[in-house]
Amino acid sequence: MFTHQINGDESLLNSLKKISDVSMKSDITADIASYLLSSTDQRFDDEVGPDGSKWAQSHRARKQGGKTLSNKGFLRDSFTTSSSPKHAAIGTNHISAAIHQHGGIIRPKNKDALYFRIGGHLIKAKQVVMPARPMVGLSNDDHKEIPQIVLDHWEGAFVQ
Repeated sequence: MFTHQINGDESLLNSLKKISDVSMKSDITADIASYLLSSTDQRFDDEVGPDGSKWAQSHRARKQGGKTLSNKGFLRDSFTTSSSPKHAAIGTNHISAAIHQHGGIIRPKNKDALYFRIGGHLIKAKQVVMPARPMVGLSNDDHKEIPQIVLDHWEGAFVQ
């Protein structure tokens, strides 16, 4: 084991204390969560997943114009952040989030068919295949930006 003791340099000692302080960790994770929310929000503008792949255009967007997953903005606006000194997260409890994130097949539970409206037209279907349109995840840019957020906070602790 290697140890080194720093004596006498109060400024350096105070800076080192700052970067290990719980409030600094809380600030860092809050900034990371805020960044992740912004990054996810940008995906709705760009209509791309975290890996950069374009989302399959929705039937509604194709017929009526506009962006996929952004008709009324309920899903997009439902994302929230959570953070503590040990975690940073974003998420949503919107009922349609999982099927859009992962894709899947929607089948009727108690009827012989699904019924829904698109552009004023009543649609009847035995099932609907939803393509995955991932909103949540880390992009290459996110993998670069998150460590930079940490470094910016640490750098701030050493600047007097």
